[in-house]
Amino acid sequence: MKIPSSLLSLCSIIPSVCGLTTTKPQAGLGTFDMKLTRTEFSGLVTNITLGTPAQEVTVFVDWTWINLYVIDSVCKGVKDAIYNCVPPSQTFYNESLSTSFKYVDSMGQTTWDPNHFFFNNPATVNYAQEVIGMGATTTNAVIQAADFAFQIPFSFGFLGVFGLSPVFPGDDFKTSASPFWQGWKQGIWKTPYVAYYWCYPDSGKGTSACQGADAIQSLGYYNKSLVDGVVTWYDNIDPSQTEVNSVDFIYEPAVYNYWTLRLSSLKLGGEVQAINKTVVPAVVFDHATYGRGAALSNAAYASLIAKAGATPVELTQKPNNGNQTFYEFDCTKTASLPNITYTFAGNRREWNITAPNYVVPNPNNASSCILDIRVVGEGQAYEIGNFGETFAKDKYIIFDFDRLRVGIADLLW
Repeated sequence: MKIPSSLLSLCSIIPSVCGLTTTKPQAGLGTFDMKLTRTEFSGLVTNITLGTPAQEVTVFVDWTWINLYVIDSVCKGVKDAIYNCVPPSQTFYNESLSTSFKYVDSMGQTTWDPNHFFFNNPATVNYAQEVIGMGATTTNAVIQAADFAFQIPFSFGFLGVFGLSPVFPGDDFKTSASPFWQGWKQGIWKTPYVAYYWCYPDSGKGTSACQGADAIQSLGYYNKSLVDGVVTWYDNIDPSQTEVNSVDFIYEPAVYNYWTLRLSSLKLGGEVQAINKTVVPAVVFDHATYGRGAALSNAAYASLIAKAGATPVELTQKPNNGNQTFYEFDCTKTASLPNITYTFAGNRREWNITAPNYVVPNPNNASSCILDIRVVGEGQAYEIGNFGETFAKDKYIIFDFDRLRVGIADLLW
């Protein structure tokens, strides 16, 4: 087996990374439930620790990012100058206070321009070695340390992005190396599974199942007692064959590390909706803000609008961040609206989003409701969509970092 050059350069710095070339590591004991807080602006945040001594930091948990990205003290290549790039209200990770933080100079920098963090402003990272703490479990990992080249006019409610993207054969640390994957390859985690469910407000179940949090992201296992029936497993497809970098998450250089399935059927009730078979019709899992709203094509959305008798509405507070027009309708019609039903390649199992789960109140008019639908792309037939918190209501979502599979089950509350 040829060891990637990035691993060879790191072996002297982090000896355990040399073990990342093994096909299956020895299982460890680590498991951890991340307690997630839902935010309107960014998605789901939680606390981890970084460094030695450990500093508690708030991070945004993102299924679509490839590593742990942290805002450190660097601005335009200068250490301890971060407030020349961000407002004083922005928190940052002070790497100078950590004895375990070390830059990996041999890896150089990476710049994505454009990117899905800052869009038309460049996102530049250096690479560093640091200790990440998740509960009682720690990982000595390679992380991405930000180097801003521009001024940000607002602050984030977190200082890092905890990525949970899959790692494919042939990837190296600059392509994709999520901190969970690094820890699993080092034999720290009990299993290669991460799992997610959420206690959405309209479930009527409260938050006790989520340990008082809004949602749970489990690392190193999935809780079989939360599975109602069986887990249906699907093989992850090659995201580079989809339209993801053309119309969904646009990066240069391209990022193609996503939990992605092929959509084989889309229905409104019993009515089959058109799928564009000239491309690979893709389902991209993202439980941040881009995963809000039920994924439909333009044509399917128009059909649903007609069924609801809905009319266009201007909203200052939108249920999702899609570019499509939003529509309002009489809330009493919700019960008559159809399920949105998806089937994914590899199994005939149908997965539904019921009308109460894709209909939300109109914040400006108590007597009307909004269709919480998100459309990606310009075509009429379905090409690609993001599946996140709307799809995940009453479901258990599991990712297998070893066999590169997505598992879905009904959630046993």
